[in-house]
Amino acid sequence: MTRAWGKVAAVGLIAGLLPRVPKKLTLAIANRGKFPIRVTSLKASARDAGPSCRSTMLRVRNRTPDVVVRPRSKRRVSLKVRLSPAAGDGCQGARLPLRFEAAGERA
Repeated sequence: MTRAWGKVAAVGLIAGLLPRVPKKLTLAIANRGKFPIRVTSLKASARDAGPSCRSTMLRVRNRTPDVVVRPRSKRRVSLKVRLSPAAGDGCQGARLPLRFEAAGERA
């Protein structure tokens, strides 16, 4: 999680991925500050689950949402993710740690 402007943070979780099947990753964008924040960037990336399930097996479509988060509140935003067709048996039931980056500016 990275905060590029004050008090912006993102958290999320996804389960039940299958190769080639797109799935929605819902993130909660939190604004812990005193002013509304416009989200200018939202990114998710994975780390390796182990030697037989690399982070490159998970594709994430990052985007710049047109979202304003009110002071001291949360807003849900989704990203599309997909497990690569090349993901082998080593990715079955694996847990790929996710990292989120959210940036924003005062709205």
